[in-house]
Amino acid sequence: MSTVKRTFAKTEITDNLLEQLISRESTFEITGLDAEGAMTEMVERVEKTIESQNKTCRVYTAGRSAAVAAAAIPTGITQVTGVAAAIGIGLHNFATFNPDYEIAKHLMDKKLSVDKQEVMMENGEKKSRWSLLGDIVIAGAGALADSVTNAAEKSVRQNGSKEEIKNFMQQKNQFAQQRQRTRQTFMHLTGNDKTAQAYCRGQSTEKTEMINSDTPAPALDLQRITMDRELGVEFSDDNRTLQKLTCKYKLPESGSYVIPSGIETIGECAFKKRENLAEIIIPQGVTTIEEFAFFGCKNLMRSVIPESVAVIGELAFADCEKLSDIVIPEGVETIGDGAFRECGMTDLVIPAGVMIIGERAFSNCKKLKRVVFSDSICLTTMGDYTFDGCENLTEVIMPDNIITISNFAFKRCPCEDRFKHKYPNTLEAILSRTASNIFE
Repeated sequence: MSTVKRTFAKTEITDNLLEQLISRESTFEITGLDAEGAMTEMVERVEKTIESQNKTCRVYTAGRSAAVAAAAIPTGITQVTGVAAAIGIGLHNFATFNPDYEIAKHLMDKKLSVDKQEVMMENGEKKSRWSLLGDIVIAGAGALADSVTNAAEKSVRQNGSKEEIKNFMQQKNQFAQQRQRTRQTFMHLTGNDKTAQAYCRGQSTEKTEMINSDTPAPALDLQRITMDRELGVEFSDDNRTLQKLTCKYKLPESGSYVIPSGIETIGECAFKKRENLAEIIIPQGVTTIEEFAFFGCKNLMRSVIPESVAVIGELAFADCEKLSDIVIPEGVETIGDGAFRECGMTDLVIPAGVMIIGERAFSNCKKLKRVVFSDSICLTTMGDYTFDGCENLTEVIMPDNIITISNFAFKRCPCEDRFKHKYPNTLEAILSRTASNIFE
């Protein structure tokens, strides 16, 4: 690979020369692109040559990142436009992650830089763009990180293999848990009274005390785990994940099950379609409820979720049609796709800590009448069809700081018309209007 950057005039660039430069992995620049359309035409030629040799490239405009960063400083309307542009650049970087070449357009100097990149390797192979999640969520923050992460998740679900999707979600959950631990440490250091805050939001003292994060997580109850394992409950080797309540385990007549202390994760499909389960008590210390954990528990009426839970996975409580007693605690940051689809609650409070609500998260909750979003909510993304089919939902209390609402969030709800005026102002709409400018 040549490390010396050579300079060529536009008139010198022939198809044969381009092929040689790319095959030799050269770094070079092309000048004299001052004629109308010359820059775009040359970019297309270089891209075509790179791709013809089974290589990848990323095109960007030199200096635009700095301009976007300046625009993203909170100064009125430029804040929204700047964030939208930054999200667009983040999505573009994700789609062209780990390229063989970077093509930089220098609009002021009327030239094009073509730079050979050091390709990142992972396990002996070119690093996959799906492993970019950790870089996005750790380096990013706030609305930008969450919006890019949400778009990345949608992309990997559509295009990735089962293994890539699983690895992606594991990384996302790990980050959420890390962020939750940081939040709890901050709350402890500042002496914030979570019980008083929850009480002011209208939660009962009894429920608030059960989910108060100021209570330290219990130690691992090995005696109870050993006993339950013998009775038919499967746990991970480190005893931190409840993997499955098998058919061998006989629930009491009450249908209640208390998860042992010290468990951190309720595994995928752990209680799936356990129709005689009526109540589940989740102890403080559990941080993740994975996909399908309680899916199809037709007689589940009550679930106590502790403040420590940060992630409620995809379809975690879906099709629990009798589940009417449910409190989403302050610690929850992500509610996955279809997490509470077709549940039986009549009132719902979305607490301040929630940042992402997935697609169809509360769809077809036929008895749901009232939804209250916390005034200080951190929500950045509300997925498509979130409350679709909630045919009795007439009252929604929502603060103005919720900036991303899909066109179908309240589809087939009596209150749908109330929110149509918000749709053109979402980041998604702004991004679609400015995409051509961002990537030109």
